Amino acid sequence: MSRQSKSLITTDLAADYYKSYEFNNLRDETKKQYQYHIGIMLDTVIDGKAIRDRQCDKVSSRLVKLAYNQWCERGVQIANHVLSSSRILFNHGLNMEMALVNPFLAVKKRSVKPRRTVWTKEQVQTFLNTALQRLQHPQCGFNRTDGIRVVPASR
Repeated sequence: MSRQSKSLITTDLAADYYKSYEFNNLRDETKKQYQYHIGIMLDTVIDGKAIRDRQCDKVSSRLVKLAYNQWCERGVQIANHVLSSSRILFNHGLNMEMALVNPFLAVKKRSVKPRRTVWTKEQVQTFLNTALQRLQHPQCGFNRTDGIRVVPASR
């Protein structure tokens, strides 16, 4: 164990990761997302103390599971992103000998319910009829219906 890992707090680990080659070679949008998700993790309060104020070796699997449950209250998809980003952060800690374990690996992600909505033929027809009526309205400025055709979706 390195000398630093005894007193290293999670915010120090995050700061080191943000300076790393791996982080700085990410696309700008990915960097923003990682920072956002890691920020959520750091701000999470468990047992009266934020993760940001905890030493890396005091972030346990139990604590991470409790945090993950909190994140899932905001939504499973965001919780999974926070978990993934936190895993990457602590893997950096392992690689740089700043952490001994990655407690985020002990948490199993929940599956996200699909957002897929299947419309019946009647619902599609109602939608198209409404849209066509609105297109033909004099205030719309688009009164042409020629060239508009409905093509049934293939299954």
